[in-house]
Amino acid sequence: MVKKWIFLFLGLFLGLFLMPAASAADASFFEKHENPSYEEPDHHFSKTTGTITIHHILDNDEYVLESKGTLKTKSPAEKQQVQMILLEDGYVKDSAAAWLEGDDHLTALKRTPSEDSGRYDLAGFYSMKNAPVYTFDWSSSSLYVLDTPISDLHSFTLADSEEEKKAGKMMDTIINQQQQHVKRFIRDSAGLSESSRLFPITRWKQYMSPSVSGLDPRAVEKAWQDVYYTVEDVTASRRKQRKKVMPFVNWNKEQKRLSLFIHYSST
Repeated sequence: MVKKWIFLFLGLFLGLFLMPAASAADASFFEKHENPSYEEPDHHFSKTTGTITIHHILDNDEYVLESKGTLKTKSPAEKQQVQMILLEDGYVKDSAAAWLEGDDHLTALKRTPSEDSGRYDLAGFYSMKNAPVYTFDWSSSSLYVLDTPISDLHSFTLADSEEEKKAGKMMDTIINQQQQHVKRFIRDSAGLSESSRLFPITRWKQYMSPSVSGLDPRAVEKAWQDVYYTVEDVTASRRKQRKKVMPFVNWNKEQKRLSLFIHYSST
């Protein structure tokens, strides 16, 4: 079970969730008696893609986003899974998951109402098991939505016009400044080592893939599941209190210690 502590410092709400050590018997994608072997995702996946688009514009500043995570395997798999977390300006906006058995193509899809300008990031997780083998991978994608008095509401992933370049740079700067402030607060409050990694969940693959973290693949898969469901549960509970959440993962490679910090802010 994940242990939870809630702290209040300097008017900021911060939750610390210590991820339990993952054992082979507890790994979420497998039965207790199973002992499959891990292989690199390139051997089995032909596509792992996350996308965010505007599905429908409701009026001048309201719209519906469509988040999609697509997994294609090179042959039908015994089990497939896709999980997604959608973030708006660094805060969790929505999440979705899908499972399938005996197929080579799985898509998770979620439509989410939103409004005004913003940057959306999608963290995607893809896994499959085809005994005696299993594998998994992650993706990260972004969408900028621009709504100004002098232009119609539109979106872009890569800026083309000068207006888009300036708007995208401004959004990135504001989000980065806010995240740096929260990260500094987390490090100071929790006494984290400067050598440890503190990062948003969109950068999970960069720091936590088995080849980088040095962890057993089963432990990495279990840790992701713990983080995903904790973020999902905390987001739902805080939303009832009109709060939004900004998650960060801390990985201390020397101590093999993984922690999840969640910053709360009023909506």
